[in-house]
Amino acid sequence: MASDRSSYALKDIQDLLYHRAPWCVSIYLPTHKTGEDQQQDRIRLKNHCKQVQHELTKTGISSTEASHILEPVDDYLADPDNRLYMDEGLAIFLAPRLARFVRLPAVPQEISVVSRSFHITPLLRMAHFQHPFYILCLSRARARLYLCDYSGTQDITPRQIPSPEQALMIDNDEKGMQFREGAPGAQAGKPGSYHGQGSDERDAPERTGEYFHAVNNYVRPLLKQPVPLITAGIPQERSLYREANSYPLLLENGIDENPFDMSEKKLYRRGLEIVKNLFLQKKDREAQEFVRRQGKNPDGITKNVEHAISLAREGNVRSLFVAEERHLWGRYDAENFQIERHTDRQPGDIDLSDVASVETLRQGGEVYAIGEAGIPEGWDLAALKRY
Repeated sequence: MASDRSSYALKDIQDLLYHRAPWCVSIYLPTHKTGEDQQQDRIRLKNHCKQVQHELTKTGISSTEASHILEPVDDYLADPDNRLYMDEGLAIFLAPRLARFVRLPAVPQEISVVSRSFHITPLLRMAHFQHPFYILCLSRARARLYLCDYSGTQDITPRQIPSPEQALMIDNDEKGMQFREGAPGAQAGKPGSYHGQGSDERDAPERTGEYFHAVNNYVRPLLKQPVPLITAGIPQERSLYREANSYPLLLENGIDENPFDMSEKKLYRRGLEIVKNLFLQKKDREAQEFVRRQGKNPDGITKNVEHAISLAREGNVRSLFVAEERHLWGRYDAENFQIERHTDRQPGDIDLSDVASVETLRQGGEVYAIGEAGIPEGWDLAALKRY
């Protein structure tokens, strides 16, 4: 049996979307951090398992076999390394020879579903968590760089990043200043003296600014992904770094706090809030563009889910709006690109709006979940074309 206990990525969503089996179990559960709530999380999960067991027996599976199907959940709860409170939620996917436990970065709606396919819509509603970003932690004494994505933070600080003292030596050398280790008063293992105009007259902000110039030069080659860079530090130091920065995607908003007094998880959450706000701002702009195209450029949008899937596969959907609680049932053959639409759900059906969403994300587009009122009457969804 394949078992995966990790955060989710787009590939997870895609694999789950197209998985078919006689039975597929999906459980979504919010999780908590305090002791009493943690215990309640375990109780609620066990209650969901009882409900799932009942649903499985309705499909003709014996109670004994249904209990066996849910054994991976018991194993998960029994393993002390698996703490339900590690993230905001937990999703569990069970099928023949498959058991996947996915930590969620946002609180999901609590639900359990037994079907011939997995219920992945809640994962798609967290699409903005797919966007990676950088966090650069700054102080006048040190710097640290993180790459953040759906799985958390990764420290990618270059080993050769200079200390403030080394940065000033480099800066002085570049200005033609001479460093003399044998100057009067120098001791072994201690810096010598600088000779050159202004070496002793620079105030703290100027020295910090020079240090940040060196930091920028060292971290800039590591910023290979075209994603936002968030700075974390006291406002004055963030402002000084902005003057030294050469990375075009540095955000104006940042974390105005000493990052070296914060845990990596807190840094990640603070950065995620900033990225989420960017996502919501872009959502509003795209919604305005959708309204504009309705009146002036109707050929730039589509309302049909089959057409949206075709456009998304070609990379021609820049933004997709789907109704949160609406399901568009049907069959989808990705290899032969055949779509069969059904009015009501039939055995083996898939939600075609989920297909359109996954294909849009796979090609670098954005997916926005909105209320029913945001989709015009008679429309399946709303897709904005790239070209």
